[in-house]
Amino acid sequence: MIETARLSTFARIALIASLLLVMTAAFPVNASPYTLHAPISIIGNTDFTPQNGVTGGNGKSSNPYTISGWDIEVTTAGSPTIEIQNTTANFVIRNVYLHAIQGSNLLLINAGNGMIENSVMLRNDILAEYSQNILIQHNTLTLSSAFGGGDSKTQSRGLIIKDNFVTGYPGYSFGSSGGLGAGYATLVTITGNTLSSSGIGVGNADGAVITNNTITNSSISVRQSQGVTVANNTVSGMIDIVQSAHTAMSANTISGEGLVIEGVSPQDFSSQSVSATNLVNGLPIYYFHDCSGSSLNNALVGQVIVASCSGVHLSNLRFANVHDGLQLAFVNNTLVEKNQFLSAEGSPTTSLREGVVVTNSYDTTFSLNSFTNSDISVLQSTNMTLSVNSFAASSVGIGQCTTVKWLGNLFHNSGVRAQDSFDVRLSGNYFASSSSYADYGVSVFHSRLILVDNNNFTGGTSGIFLYGPLSSTIRNNSLGNGGTGIRVEGAEGLNVTDNIIYNNSVGIALYPQLTDYNPVPLLDIIVYHNSFFSNTYQAIYDYTVSAWDAGYPSGGNYWSDYQGVDKCSGPAQNVCTGSDGIGDTPYNITLLPTRPYFGPYQKQFDRYPLMKPLGNPPPNPPPDSNPGSPPSSQGPPSSTSPPTAPSGSSDPLRGQMAPILVGAIGIGGLVLVGLGIIIGRRTKPRPLHTNSSSSNQEHST
Repeated sequence: MIETARLSTFARIALIASLLLVMTAAFPVNASPYTLHAPISIIGNTDFTPQNGVTGGNGKSSNPYTISGWDIEVTTAGSPTIEIQNTTANFVIRNVYLHAIQGSNLLLINAGNGMIENSVMLRNDILAEYSQNILIQHNTLTLSSAFGGGDSKTQSRGLIIKDNFVTGYPGYSFGSSGGLGAGYATLVTITGNTLSSSGIGVGNADGAVITNNTITNSSISVRQSQGVTVANNTVSGMIDIVQSAHTAMSANTISGEGLVIEGVSPQDFSSQSVSATNLVNGLPIYYFHDCSGSSLNNALVGQVIVASCSGVHLSNLRFANVHDGLQLAFVNNTLVEKNQFLSAEGSPTTSLREGVVVTNSYDTTFSLNSFTNSDISVLQSTNMTLSVNSFAASSVGIGQCTTVKWLGNLFHNSGVRAQDSFDVRLSGNYFASSSSYADYGVSVFHSRLILVDNNNFTGGTSGIFLYGPLSSTIRNNSLGNGGTGIRVEGAEGLNVTDNIIYNNSVGIALYPQLTDYNPVPLLDIIVYHNSFFSNTYQAIYDYTVSAWDAGYPSGGNYWSDYQGVDKCSGPAQNVCTGSDGIGDTPYNITLLPTRPYFGPYQKQFDRYPLMKPLGNPPPNPPPDSNPGSPPSSQGPPSSTSPPTAPSGSSDPLRGQMAPILVGAIGIGGLVLVGLGIIIGRRTKPRPLHTNSSSSNQEHST
């Protein structure tokens, strides 16, 4: 017997080589199951030939033409790997590998009686347009889609998509990295599919059936369709019903964002059938419609949807980690109180979500609720009141609303935004923000009759921002320790009075509204009886004419850096027989342009600066660690040296309300289109009265 340790080097190499040969024979390397082939184009039944890749069959239902076993790649984006048009013969495409470098498709146009199965697609969509009786099953699609559709005149009919595996790009939205669906099609069934980072969508597909699918990190979307069935699906993400009626939903299990219903008419919201067998994060969906006097108290809920109801009372509920946890549409006289809205249980660091959506509703009150990382969106509604709620890292946005009141709420790193609205009031609210909160406490855009009074703003980037408002009043507020206390652009009819503004980078900034690089100046503006303490810039302006005082003897504002004296009195401060509480020389307002030059600029002054502040500043904020507690009574702000100005010379426009997004499904392959809607029209307001017609003329000393 030969001992291995004594073998020569050559013998060892020979032995290893022989062993490798034996292993190769025992475990052969699998050859590719596909054969390379050029792209296939079949135009009409007569093109089903071996030369065009047909491997068998005669086109009858019992023996369809077969295209099988091919490996087809295209290098030109959009070029089809297989194209079949204007055919009626039965065909099957199976066991093929279709792929592209930049994206291609298996294209069926006006084709009928086809089956695509057991195939692999890589960046290769399956598109069945204007086609009939198409079955797509048991395929593996990576970064690929399978859609069937037509247009409003010619629809596809009889599309079945089942038992496919679809994988998209992680983090991409529905339709952007693969998916399954139909647009302008009838008799559509999508069932038994497994999708990851890729969703299912139908649009203009009445009667479609979507069942028993498993979706991870994406959504099911139903748009502009009637009578769709959505049942027994497992979705990690969202089910979205948009401008669709009579959708039947049952036994769906949703984790994450939940069920969202969107629309423009009452029927879009109230005609649905949503049973309590649908679960969101393991809890049931409660759906109320066409009801009166209903209530829900202290129940375990995943979501609550209320449509076309009156007199509803919702209390002591908890909404967590769900998009649109509470949806109110076309309701009136609704009370929502003592509820919790959380983006994620016990986790204030998760991304913001809309916890509440209210649309086309009347007489709605939110009171004593708490919101953490959970926003409120209110659209086209009237008589909305939010009182004594607490908001942490949350925002409230309204659009096209009339008579909205925020009363006595507490905002911690949170804000309020109003756009295209009328009669908006914020009173008695507390805004406490950290330096990392990069937004305004209150932002108002193109709205009329705005009252912001008796609020306290402390910390954060900025306090109040008005953009193009009409007939607005800012009074009796405290704004301190932040970026910009008050910023106004392009207002008409503005009264800023009796505010305490302290320790900010900028106390107040008045700018024109910039439209196509043409300035729209501020008109009928008066700023008086405010107290400015130790702001880096007490007040700045750019191309605008404003009144910085209310005339004599009412006076102007208190400025902590005013260097003048008070020895005289009278409108011209030239009666020097004693003081009158007004400085003898005007206070110069800082010109600080942040836009292209619009000059010439007119110098602006507070002609009658006050020697002492009027009243005491409001109390300082409560500790950030307990944002739900009421304000504590503390002393006035410090009037010592001002803080360092922020980097950069401008205070950038912040906090504009995001457009309302309405999706629509288009023609041929279910094209998704996002329509940004910003509506509302300004009407000329009744301007506020000012009692000084020459507010910017310097008085003699």
